[in-house]
Amino acid sequence: MADKKTIAALIIFLIIWPIIFIGASVFPFPVQVDVVSKQVDQPLPITDPDSSLWAKALSKEIPLGAQTVTKPILATPSISTITINSLHNGSWIAFKLEWKDQSRDVSTVGTENYQDAAALQFPILEGKPFLGMGEEGDPVNIWQWRGDWQEDINDVYQEVEDTYPNMWVDFYPFSISEPPYIIPLLETIDNVAVPGWAAENPLSQPIKVTPISDLIAEGFGTLTFKPDQKVIGRGVWENGVWKVVYARPLDTGDPSDPQFIVGEEKPMAIAVWNGENREVDGRKAVSAWLTMKLEGSSFLPFSISIDDAFATVAFVGTAAILLQKPTRYVK
Repeated sequence: MADKKTIAALIIFLIIWPIIFIGASVFPFPVQVDVVSKQVDQPLPITDPDSSLWAKALSKEIPLGAQTVTKPILATPSISTITINSLHNGSWIAFKLEWKDQSRDVSTVGTENYQDAAALQFPILEGKPFLGMGEEGDPVNIWQWRGDWQEDINDVYQEVEDTYPNMWVDFYPFSISEPPYIIPLLETIDNVAVPGWAAENPLSQPIKVTPISDLIAEGFGTLTFKPDQKVIGRGVWENGVWKVVYARPLDTGDPSDPQFIVGEEKPMAIAVWNGENREVDGRKAVSAWLTMKLEGSSFLPFSISIDDAFATVAFVGTAAILLQKPTRYVK
């Protein structure tokens, strides 16, 4: 029969222990990390979503929900899940998103056209601001890949004539000869007659280096291009699946950028637009805030604080003392 004192101590322990944790606002179990950036010692596949190096990454399927906080809302997400992978080599970090989409929508030239797109969001300051593109005084950095920009880079800048081949124009500022006009090469055009291009509006640039926009926002309606674009990548559609890579140096030295530190956590979120479903702006599928951690030399696939560690040690130690077999002494 168990010692009565041991039983009594165990009962007291089971009553008191939860109160200790509630009062301290801690729980003795670690919080699971949603996204792990796997460390490798090779150059990253920063523009290659099909590289064999991605096999070393830890793949994670993330559920998505509709954005219903502000107009235009999306009642039901047309894309309900997305898969994310991440790699880093101590200097750069790369993410790969992969999702099913039966249509390849890569044009916004026509008013009836909507593009496929996807974005990653990171808080710039500590903590998690409002999920909907941050809040005043607590901005977020957004990396948005755009299908139409990818098509401009893959093929050639999409002109209105590509969407409406039978259109007729009376006059072009850069026209050559007589109608039908021949448009000269972009690099030979003086952009003085194209105000958006001349003003260096990123949306008006016909020659693009990357299909990813490096943006900053402090809430709905505040999205702005960062002066220095640091994110590169590439998207590929094949057999009804989009694969998109994003890459950037871990540390940019810019206080308006989130910095990634090996061994530490960083909140992040994901958004996806399905052009076939006429999704644009707030009409998008979004994830909740996720926890991403960069693998390092002392990496664990979960987060645990000092308080959690102390409480866990105390829990195990107390249980060991209470449950040990009583020692019998022989006179």
